[in-house]
Amino acid sequence: MRRLFAFAFASVSLLVTSRARATAEFPGQIVTDQKITCTNPIWDGNGCTICHTDDNGGLGTATKPFGRYMKSQGLTPFNDQKLAALLTALQNESPHATDTNCDGTPDIDELTSCQWPQLAVDQCGADGGTGGDGGVPLTVFYGCSTSPAVGDGEPILPGGAAIAIAGLLAAVTIRAKRRKR
Repeated sequence: MRRLFAFAFASVSLLVTSRARATAEFPGQIVTDQKITCTNPIWDGNGCTICHTDDNGGLGTATKPFGRYMKSQGLTPFNDQKLAALLTALQNESPHATDTNCDGTPDIDELTSCQWPQLAVDQCGADGGTGGDGGVPLTVFYGCSTSPAVGDGEPILPGGAAIAIAGLLAAVTIRAKRRKR
């Protein structure tokens, strides 16, 4: 019986996915891809706060307008190619139109002119607005973690956690059946 519990505990421990860290290379990739040359483009040391509420990132913390917009356009954690494609799309807009923080300056211009702190400030009003993105409401909440966002059509639990719970339930069921005999 103790072996069964030890096995179940070990299985759960191995299968539960740990929370991933932020996609730390995204701010640096923005600087590189856009050939930004000012002295301190990543003003806060990490650059995560142009999208996230703080530098820890994580599930549900990409609540800044630029982060919500990028996610609504398909950006996912650790997808450097998608980030590059989205930055190119912003650069190629004519005129530069996407202004997710509603301050009157296009996002790509704020990025390339090292105005990242302004990009992190939402000026769209209490309702969140559409952020100048052509009417797409900015309601996507997704962090830089590999865990899916709640309300994004994805399961709330990470896949490993769901498997671990199913394994634990199976072990308990098997144990209960053996006890009946």
